[in-house]
Order: sequence, then C-alpha cells, then structure tokens
Amino acid sequence: MSVTALNGYSAKGMPGPSDIQFDLNIVKKPDGTVQLEGGEAKTFPTIAIYSYTKDQDGNITTTKIRELPEQSPDDLEKPKQPIPQATPQP
Repeated sequence: MSVTALNGYSAKGMPGPSDIQFDLNIVKKPDGTVQLEGGEAKTFPTIAIYSYTKDQDGNITTTKIRELPEQSPDDLEKPKQPIPQATPQP
C-alpha cells in the first residue's frame, strides 16, 4: 500500500514541508493474522498500524502491529526510512 497525502500547510496553501508519504507491505496469513512485511516512510507524522478481529459474539479486538512516533516536520523534506517487519503483539 502506498500513500501520499497533503500536510496541513499544503492543504491551507501555506508554505511548509512537502507531502506525507509511506509505503507498507502488509500480508494476511492463512490463519487470519496480519503481518507487516516492511516498507518505508517519512518520520513525520506518527504512523500507527492496527489489526481488528471479531469473535463469535461480535466482540472486536484491536491489536497494535507497529507505531512509528513522529520526529520533526522537517523530516518531510528527507528521504523515507525503512520500516521493519512486525507481527501483532498480544
């Protein structure tokens, strides 16, 4: 999955850092689990990746796969950085 979005400065037509960009390689395993195979992203803003499952009673469980905390808005001008592989944590 590749995403490019306008940052708040650009959306308002103001001068500021360039677009928000990230690429994720996400795989759904035969057992239904989701795994982040890797990717790359700028280190601003924060990116969080979650999986959602529903049990037989309709209860939804949210599982964080990876959170990449933001660094600085200036990082929008820098190249994307690697995102390591991750599986959901219990």
